[in-house]
Amino acid sequence: MVPEQLKPAIQAESRNSTEIGCPTIRCITSPIRVTNWCESIGPFSGSAAHRPDLKQPHTALRLGRHDLTAAELRRHTDGTQEPLSLPETLSLPEPRGHRRQNRCTAPFDHRYGRRMGFAEDLVSGPRGRRLCFAAVAGPHLPTTFGIDAARIADFFDELGDGDVDFLASWEESAFLDPLAESVDRARYWQEPDEVDRALALPDVRRALVPTARAIASAPAVQRWFEPIDLGRQFHAEFAHTGPPGTGRAAKALADWRTSTVEDERRARNRPADPAAPFSGFWWSSPTGEVVDSTCAPHGMGPLGLCLVEDDFGPEEAWCRSVRPTGAPRIFEITGPAAWSELAGRYPLEVSLSRRHDWWKVTGRAGRWVIPDWTAVAADYDAVHLTVAGYLTGAGRALPVGEACSVLAGWNPGQTFWLTDVIVVGPAVRWHGDAADLTTWTPAR
Repeated sequence: MVPEQLKPAIQAESRNSTEIGCPTIRCITSPIRVTNWCESIGPFSGSAAHRPDLKQPHTALRLGRHDLTAAELRRHTDGTQEPLSLPETLSLPEPRGHRRQNRCTAPFDHRYGRRMGFAEDLVSGPRGRRLCFAAVAGPHLPTTFGIDAARIADFFDELGDGDVDFLASWEESAFLDPLAESVDRARYWQEPDEVDRALALPDVRRALVPTARAIASAPAVQRWFEPIDLGRQFHAEFAHTGPPGTGRAAKALADWRTSTVEDERRARNRPADPAAPFSGFWWSSPTGEVVDSTCAPHGMGPLGLCLVEDDFGPEEAWCRSVRPTGAPRIFEITGPAAWSELAGRYPLEVSLSRRHDWWKVTGRAGRWVIPDWTAVAADYDAVHLTVAGYLTGAGRALPVGEACSVLAGWNPGQTFWLTDVIVVGPAVRWHGDAADLTTWTPAR
């Protein structure tokens, strides 16, 4: 049934076709379509959905004065309320016997249709916004002292039609520099830097949209959505990290859980004020001796050589092949919804230990959970974070029931192996420019 609080809005809006944010987008919001749309995503509270199933196709709708699309529903559930008015081209299967009228006629590129919604997702997350900034403004606006929101907004507002179209023809290697800057600027133990803060403002986010659309239309971006490539996984180790602890996955996870639970217990003595100047464990990845790997794109070294958060800028590393011994069970983190699902299925309470750091990052105070990796390992051998999943999910307060979680301490394309289903090869020394993956080659 349609929630009672929405019936007046639905009846008022069902009489006519409604423009939604963009003059080229029109769709009918008839009662029967709204009914099925509401039931398909779960109960409502006001105009926001509680944990909607965003894998289902939905029609862009106006409910009263609220223009909602699947992408905007994500922002309602993660606490970001400002709509960007960028509806996806979406459709909803209707009951048999119902005659379709005036179906949504939003432009749809069948080659890159999947990525049209990705542009909205990019500007919804801090790492995606920083990618857009670095790709276009990076060479022109130095990220040093003196940059502010007004300068950034003016720069993007002054871009003319077609000024960012060149991004649509970029090869995968061309995106590595802006990707590396976005990853390197991630902070989970302190407030975002001045550029990230500026990019989060509504006016600046809207100004980033054409850039995000151009990036989303690049054919090379398709790789960012791909699941793990089991034949091209490599573990990268540096002088400060040491070799991987193979054959000890169960112990490594047990040690991780013991340390995490103990840190949560100790945090009871920390200040209750989330704004207090205190820091502690801030990551949500399975740290310690758990083996991790990244893919090596064709013609390049492993992503783990340069796309690393909190990087030390090394110019030398040792890479080892990582190959599964069978058909591993992989959980794919493809975006915010997948991370929320994982943390919701295997929650571990970390409200006290993450209270201060994650308040600095997200501005949210409340309950926090992360995935309990010992529990995840009972059902999955590994967890893989796609590049798209990183850009759209990292650094945000993602809803998990009444709590939230933050994807923190992960790198794009990274896989953590939770069970001993892999064979790790011998170390091969690599060298190159820490900021340029295309320069990395095996040492001779």
